[in-house]
Amino acid sequence: MRKRIFLITIFLIALAGGISRVPVQPAGLIHSPPDEQGVSAYASGIYIGNGIVLTNWHVLKSLSWRPESFKLPVWNEHLYNADFPIEWVIFMDKSIDLAIGKLSVSTLDRLNMDFSCLSISPLQVGDILNATSSPWGAYPPVPAYLIVTDPIPQAHLDLDPLVHEEKRNTVISLVTIVQHGEEKLVDGGSSGGAVTNQNGELIGLIWSRYDLPSGEREVLVTPVSAWLPFVEDAEIAPKYKEYILNQVCE
Repeated sequence: MRKRIFLITIFLIALAGGISRVPVQPAGLIHSPPDEQGVSAYASGIYIGNGIVLTNWHVLKSLSWRPESFKLPVWNEHLYNADFPIEWVIFMDKSIDLAIGKLSVSTLDRLNMDFSCLSISPLQVGDILNATSSPWGAYPPVPAYLIVTDPIPQAHLDLDPLVHEEKRNTVISLVTIVQHGEEKLVDGGSSGGAVTNQNGELIGLIWSRYDLPSGEREVLVTPVSAWLPFVEDAEIAPKYKEYILNQVCE
């Protein structure tokens, strides 16, 4: 019913000539309905157009047995948000903790959205990146700054204290720390959060975080430069592969 109301509202706005003035933030909240104990799971993701959402492998690996949806903030006086079911997984790979999901509808492409292109440009120590995530289900997603401390993509073990040791994964990633005072803005629920550079280009996705003895919060980011070759070699529908690869920044 909510989706129907949203589509009708979009149609009415379009008739009024205002659809180009409906700004949508492409970073959003991935969530599941409450289980029998009333517990919901929350994570983050980013929309790149054509009904495609990028998030983590450890987020969408449950899609076969737990329905999940993607909620995006729509900044318009007539709408609060858009919330669409994730219908299926286009691509998954544990070694880069990447999952690419397909929304059941792509009405969002009719709105005024600025998609981030996918950057494979190298980073340097000290570079400041922008992260957007939903810590503990925060909505709308909140921004935080990450400072690059190790820009070389390499295998890093997940040290997230919320993950049992026997379930911890090793993922190709680069290392950042959260800017002092913003540590709580990257937490549980930030998995799959979009990480962009100062030009708004997507550098990668948050996949793990943990605190250092110094009190700093370290964040591991799985970068586009590491996972793009996996997508190139994957056996996925050509129309989706072509679209994703065409999103690489020029």
